[in-house]
Amino acid sequence: MRGRRLILRRHDLAWIDPGIDPGSIISTHVGATLEWIRRLHPLVVTRQPAIEGDAIALGYTLAPGRKRIALTVPRSGIIHRARPLLLDDAIGHAPEDWHAGMQRVQEICDSAGAVARVYGSLSTQAFTGENCLSRESDLDLLLECNEHTRFEELLQALESVRHPRLDGEILMPSGWAVAWRELLNAKSVLAKSDSEVRLFPAREYLAGKC
Repeated sequence: MRGRRLILRRHDLAWIDPGIDPGSIISTHVGATLEWIRRLHPLVVTRQPAIEGDAIALGYTLAPGRKRIALTVPRSGIIHRARPLLLDDAIGHAPEDWHAGMQRVQEICDSAGAVARVYGSLSTQAFTGENCLSRESDLDLLLECNEHTRFEELLQALESVRHPRLDGEILMPSGWAVAWRELLNAKSVLAKSDSEVRLFPAREYLAGKC
C-alpha cells in the first residue's frame, strides 16, 4: 500500500508503521502515540483541515479517562487502511445485553437498504481488547446509504431501538454525513465531508442533492 496515493475517508481506520520516525509525528502525546502504534492499534481518520505537505490528521482515544488525542503523521507512514468495522462483525465485541439491539439494527439496515458500521468506543474495544464501554456509552453507527435507501423506514425504525442507546451518522454517496437524529425533525442539518462542514436543507440532503 505504501507508495500509492491512499484515498482516506472520515472514520477510516489507519495502521501506522511501528518504525515511524517519532519526529514526524505532531501531537501533544507523542510517547503515548508511539506506544499505541507499536501495539498495532489502528488510528481513526478525522476531518482533514488544510495541512501543509502530505500529512494526515488522525485521532484515537487514550485510557484512562477516555481522552481524545489528535495527531498528524506523514501519509507515507500509513501501512494499511480499512473502512470502519461492520456492525455484524462488531456484535461479538459488545456487551451481551447489547446483542439483541445490535441484531435489530442490522435487520433494520438490511430492510431499509443501508450498510451499518461502527466507530467510537465499541470499535476501539474491538481492536484493542481493552474495556472501553460504560453504562453511559452509545453505540456509534455509520450508516452508509445510497439512492435506493428507504430513509423514512430507516430513521423511524432506528428511533424505536431503546438499548443500546444509538448515535451516529447517515453517510451519503456524495461523502456528506449528517447525525441521523437531526434528520428526524430538523429543517436544516449540519453536514460533514472528509474536509468541510456545511449547512444543508434536510430535504435536499435526503434527496441526494448535496
